[in-house]
Amino acid sequence: GGAAMAAAMPKKKRKLEGDVVLGETWRGMLKMMGVCLSIGAMGGLLGVGGGSILAPMLLELGASAVISAPISSSLVLFSSSQAAVQYYISGKLLWNYAMWIGLVNLLANYFGLYAVKRIVKKLGYTSFIIGSLGVLLVLAAGFTFASLVGDLLKDGFTPFPKYCRSDS
Repeated sequence: GGAAMAAAMPKKKRKLEGDVVLGETWRGMLKMMGVCLSIGAMGGLLGVGGGSILAPMLLELGASAVISAPISSSLVLFSSSQAAVQYYISGKLLWNYAMWIGLVNLLANYFGLYAVKRIVKKLGYTSFIIGSLGVLLVLAAGFTFASLVGDLLKDGFTPFPKYCRSDS
């Protein structure tokens, strides 16, 4: 009796390096739900996908880059798909542009995934992923800032273009 009952009980899973365990207690689950709610609110207010905010949070909680990168990518895909649906519903989706950008994006993602897998295999560690994401974020912020300053110096402060306003 007792041995069969003990064998039927689920065995406690061994935790691996990079595992983030917050859902074993009610307190942990509520904490995680609160963090995710605030990430969603910040993403909505700032106009960025939740994956851009969630990935650094997961890394801070101890998740490995191999786990946090796909989660982040999935959330970015979800939020950008919502934007595409909104453009479609409003009749402002440029199909030719969307198809070309989609094709280029698909090829770039495939090449990037292939390259990262080869580099990680060659180096033997995954911190390359975190470093490359950090470099890309800094470069993107720098180019955005330079573009903003260049536009301000060239044109001064201008209101939103007509296609961005509701009276168009």
